[in-house]
Amino acid sequence: MLSLRKFLNGLSCLFSRPTPHPLHVQWFITSKCNYRCRYCGVWRQPPTRELGLEEVKRGLDILRELKVVELVFTGGNPLLRSDLAEILKYACERFPLVSVYDNGSLAWRRVKDLKYADVVCVSLNTLNPSLQDWMNGVQGAFQSAVKSIEALKAEGISVAVDVTVSRLNLNEIPSIIEFFGSRDVSVILSLYTDFSQPEGLITIGYPEPSAALEDREALLSLLSQVRSLKKAYPVHFDDEALQVLQRYFEGCLNGWRCKALSSFFVVDQLGKVSGCHLTPPVASLQSLPEAWKSEAFRKLRGKYAGCKGCLYLCYLAYSLLDSPGKLAAYSLRYEAYRVRRLFGGKPRITNAFMG
Repeated sequence: MLSLRKFLNGLSCLFSRPTPHPLHVQWFITSKCNYRCRYCGVWRQPPTRELGLEEVKRGLDILRELKVVELVFTGGNPLLRSDLAEILKYACERFPLVSVYDNGSLAWRRVKDLKYADVVCVSLNTLNPSLQDWMNGVQGAFQSAVKSIEALKAEGISVAVDVTVSRLNLNEIPSIIEFFGSRDVSVILSLYTDFSQPEGLITIGYPEPSAALEDREALLSLLSQVRSLKKAYPVHFDDEALQVLQRYFEGCLNGWRCKALSSFFVVDQLGKVSGCHLTPPVASLQSLPEAWKSEAFRKLRGKYAGCKGCLYLCYLAYSLLDSPGKLAAYSLRYEAYRVRRLFGGKPRITNAFMG
């Protein structure tokens, strides 16, 4: 349930807001990771310094001044930070929606620390334990992720499963949505891509031939199935985003305008700011309030709006949900689904494990 403080924080974002309004921020709070995922480049980078607790708090104060609504802590694995509970508590008191990502390895150990997050997202790409372990490069990764999801649910913490769609699990996605959706665990979908830029803020995508998505007909079929499944299960995938992707895979590459440095931006572990992780840093958190109003940023927004270089679904969603009204409407639709589930009963559970 939305607390009064959260509600008031949300209302405050609607007034005296900057133009354009940065609704969404992804903060790569650490580059450290304890997994060796086959198609991720983050853990392959040399370790760097990261902002300390007080520096992070000052950065959060700056983001609050900009009226940011949704703040996502990611990495690396944010749960490797010993001060994460303090960061989440500080953020939760200042932003309407705070979420944090875990690769599934640590959430079950740090449930008490995660109570401050509005949503904890756990990465899990398959219901096949051996395949998940192979993808993560760590034995026991699947069981650890399931344990984390169960522990979070037991504590009443909102949990979502983040699934990266690749050739390895493409045919399994409907079963994953049904499996977790029937247990009131929402699903977030991402698309595998090895696209990266040497000058980009962070290297995420990494080439893994076995994961490459090449079958457009299979992807179009999946989109059709997702459109049907989201009527019964909690899938964070807006109808407009589905339409954009359908047009893209049918051959139309002009389905959306990127709103980097408009409705969203990203921050790295050193507090450097860029439109997205694929682009070079253009400011620091400290210089951001002034830079946000600058002519240089205005020109960059125009440049990014014409970018057709990626299919990162988070950026697609942030670009489509580019106003407080659209974001509120999307949230209300999702809450309406939860109410219908509450009073309308639950779909039949067809899988055996996780209760």
